[in-house]
Amino acid sequence: NGELVSASTRGNGEEGSLITDNAKTFMNIPLKIPYKGHLKITGEGIIHRDDFEEINKKIPNEEDRYKTPRNLAGGSVQQLNSEICSKRKVYFYAFNVIEGFDDINSLSERLYTAKRLGFDICTFFEYNALKHDFDTFNILVNELVNIADETMTPIDGVVIMYDDIAYGKSLGKTGHHYRNGLALKFKEEEEETVITNIEWQVGRTGKITPVAVFNPVILDNTTVSKASLHNISTMQKLNIKLYSKVTVVKSNEIIPQIIKCVGGTSYDFEYPKVCPVCGGKTTFVGDDETMNVYCKNSDCPAQSIRGLSYFASKDGMNIDGLSDKKIEKLVDAGIISNALDIYKLDQHRDEIVEFDGMGEKSFDKLLLSIEKSKNVKLENFLAALGIPNVALSKAKIISREFDGDWNKFETAVTNGFDFTQLDTFGVEINKSIHKYFREVFFANDIYR
Repeated sequence: NGELVSASTRGNGEEGSLITDNAKTFMNIPLKIPYKGHLKITGEGIIHRDDFEEINKKIPNEEDRYKTPRNLAGGSVQQLNSEICSKRKVYFYAFNVIEGFDDINSLSERLYTAKRLGFDICTFFEYNALKHDFDTFNILVNELVNIADETMTPIDGVVIMYDDIAYGKSLGKTGHHYRNGLALKFKEEEEETVITNIEWQVGRTGKITPVAVFNPVILDNTTVSKASLHNISTMQKLNIKLYSKVTVVKSNEIIPQIIKCVGGTSYDFEYPKVCPVCGGKTTFVGDDETMNVYCKNSDCPAQSIRGLSYFASKDGMNIDGLSDKKIEKLVDAGIISNALDIYKLDQHRDEIVEFDGMGEKSFDKLLLSIEKSKNVKLENFLAALGIPNVALSKAKIISREFDGDWNKFETAVTNGFDFTQLDTFGVEINKSIHKYFREVFFANDIYR
């Protein structure tokens, strides 16, 4: 009957999150249209730059402000409380019609039809390679950039798609998308600045990552003053020194990255001999290609907090409402120290509801999310455990091998299964998996 009945995120390409209540608060999605039948439209949810800046102005502490419009939009549509999403001024722009309008074989005509029904559609131009030269193509791309600037729309590239839908589908598809289009990313904006320090950040596995600190620069309308150097080998390859002049870009408009380094003093930064958080001894692990430094103290508080954050993350158990800051508060309060403690939070209701930003309603939603997490896929559970060298991508390969069945996986590990049989799995990953389950998982309360 033309009513909006469902909205979801793209997720991992196979499974997304249901966000119907939040979508109904978007600034421009029609809740009812003059159309009979099933219509599925896909598009982009965005926050315009001017709205993004206004939202950030209301946050007094600069460190608490949102980093990019893309991050804020992504977080807004996932909010458990739709009232929060409604205040973020999220807009939806359609770029494809997946189901419906079956009698129309033209993508542009389907979009124009959606527009007549009340949907805002993405800005596009029609380009015919038989009629137009490549200079025309460049003119159209530049015009799209100008329109995005005028409308304060975040943009990092353009997408080219065949207008003939049947022809596009006839080209087949990869594991997660049809070969009917091509995405072109713009050259990343870059700035030069000067290194002033190196900070060492302890991760969930104990890896201590060097983070370059430099004089602030503006990239993609945000202030950037730090960038991860990933490992000691990267520092050496770039020849990072105090007061070096570096070129910084923002990879995919999100992650600051140093791509060039020149000059600086003759002073080499010292690598940490003790952990900067717990003071425990460090060790160097790696080879000529990649060298890392690790904290050897398994009880290091930094490892505990980041490990728990990763456990609760979207790639892991996907526990909505359990942010990094909340985990840090719970650890500091002595309420949690390991993953099992998360499933005992109901025993600490009186204390937790007094936390800033929590309250009874938020706590009840958190408990529901924790309960839901008990039924995640095998791949997410394995990723959540934080097994060294086994992130979600590797966990998915393991899950496919054992049909997503924990019992099959457990039997295989117990019987010494050789994981090097799996695509992209080497000797080190095989060792990591067996060592983790032998010395950590089967040896403590997580398994019992």
